[in-house]
Amino acid sequence: MAVGITQTANPASAGTGTTVSYSGVSIGTAASDRVVVLCVSTELTAGAISSATIDYGSGATAMSASTNGAVGAVGARVFWLTAPTGTTATFAITFS
Repeated sequence: MAVGITQTANPASAGTGTTVSYSGVSIGTAASDRVVVLCVSTELTAGAISSATIDYGSGATAMSASTNGAVGAVGARVFWLTAPTGTTATFAITFS
């Protein structure tokens, strides 16, 4: 099992109803049993992390999600999906 970590900045303009996209993110070597995990955290006072999609070359697909965790303005959520093809992806995270 390989683990790849890519850290990105929290866009200052994100908030309720905002979708933020990250393109060209490396997701490692393609494999039929590869599971891509996306961990999202935020310090937005207005807007919980509501959903995420991944497009690894087959169109945007909704990712499975954990329960939203939050303490005050700090929130976190984990998303995952089996992604057997592609080596890069575009992620879109929506805040409610």
